[in-house]
Amino acid sequence: MEQQDFTLLHVSEIPFTMNLEVKEINNDIKKKLKTAFLYVLQYQKGNKASALHSVVRITLDDAVILQGGVTLVFNSKKWDEMSHDEEFVRKSDLAKKLVGYAFSFLSGVMFARTQDTKLKGLFLPALDPAELVSFIKVDEVKEK
Repeated sequence: MEQQDFTLLHVSEIPFTMNLEVKEINNDIKKKLKTAFLYVLQYQKGNKASALHSVVRITLDDAVILQGGVTLVFNSKKWDEMSHDEEFVRKSDLAKKLVGYAFSFLSGVMFARTQDTKLKGLFLPALDPAELVSFIKVDEVKEK
């Protein structure tokens, strides 16, 4: 998938784990769920491919009931040329676009994995990528 700002090379799942001992998900339980996200943008100098790892964790009364994610591998001349300072990245349109794509893939994979389980019908809340990107972590992978 090619965008003006980046080319998506590969999408892979970070395996989902589910606590299926939880009761059926109903509206009362949905109100008690807490959702947390982790976004880590990894790059390596000299490597044209970079990756955005996106993970969701959903808890109920401090017990993890679902956790998993997706990794988007991409290349981007814009990314290669811009500052990789975390604060700069958090304010960039590129990071917002990448997080938006990752969120959509994450939502779709989660939906597919929860079908035919007690967690069926569990959806991610609709969130603005600009809000999610404000917590992104940037990690340079050092050569060995």
